[in-house]
Amino acid sequence: MIVAGHLYDRGSSNRVAARLSGRRGHYVLTTDGDGGETIVDIVSASPFINGIPQRLVISTGQTFVPCDELPEGFLQARRNRFWRALSRAERFSPKTAIVCVALLAGIVVSLRAALPTLADAAANLVPRSLEAAVGQSSFEHFEHWLLEPSDLSPARTAALRRAAERLADPRGISEPPKVLFRSAPKIGANALAFPGGPILVTDQLVRVMDSDDRVVAVIAHELGHVEERHGVRQVLRAAGLLVLFGAILGTDEAIVEELSAFALSLATSGYAREFESAADEYAVRLLRDAGHSPEAFVAALESLAAECKPHCAEGGWFSTHPSIETRIETLREFTEKLDGDPGR
Repeated sequence: MIVAGHLYDRGSSNRVAARLSGRRGHYVLTTDGDGGETIVDIVSASPFINGIPQRLVISTGQTFVPCDELPEGFLQARRNRFWRALSRAERFSPKTAIVCVALLAGIVVSLRAALPTLADAAANLVPRSLEAAVGQSSFEHFEHWLLEPSDLSPARTAALRRAAERLADPRGISEPPKVLFRSAPKIGANALAFPGGPILVTDQLVRVMDSDDRVVAVIAHELGHVEERHGVRQVLRAAGLLVLFGAILGTDEAIVEELSAFALSLATSGYAREFESAADEYAVRLLRDAGHSPEAFVAALESLAAECKPHCAEGGWFSTHPSIETRIETLREFTEKLDGDPGR
């Protein structure tokens, strides 16, 4: 099987045409121009989501993005390797047992003790200008694959931008992140905050909301992500886990690779849920300070819930967001707590 796509160097947006082929349990990379072949391994593969190209990180540190959906069975070699290793692991081995215990201990220690604190402290050392550059670059890649020009009227988007800028005044934010409107048929009603900005709001989300107050409330939530630097903090926490697991495991066994990826997925999804809840509370405070009713944010979540049921109700362990119903209940409790606090 031969898959055509593009090859990106680590940390670069430059790309070259390339082909990846599976041959008897390994993969061969061929790039246009030099015609040379390199035997590689697929380190990780993003899940397939309709309309979003998969990203394959290969052993050279580069990223291969296929032009089309991967053929059925193309990644089977990785799965076979895992199951063969798992079968070996079922036969008791002191070495495997020690590795598994160390892995679990590393997860507990990193999640409950030093790692989040150290990563968050390191985030304060990252220059805002660098964070904004990363966010802008990420947005441009996202726009290239998934976004189209906005169909909203210029007057409507200008009014929403002015309302968003006024949100920043009570907090003394001198340069609020840009709010950009794009049509996104492939991802639907959504809003996303990139590290350091910009904030993306889809046309589909604006149309789902019954009023501009609800759109502004959603923007307040995304502004919380930017101002609390959730993007860079998430990246540093995930990077810290990779370093930790590498130091603990120090082995190339396939079973350890798969367990590490699984543990990292669990840990980082938990961090994302934490940040979502923090951004919700930030939005409530910000809306109050700017003279808006926090009920607009609750109403916005209810509109989203009505739009995307039953999928949005599934806030399971692997979800990066709590369920919308849980968020609404928590927000109401938080609002009541603020109402009863005379010192707020």
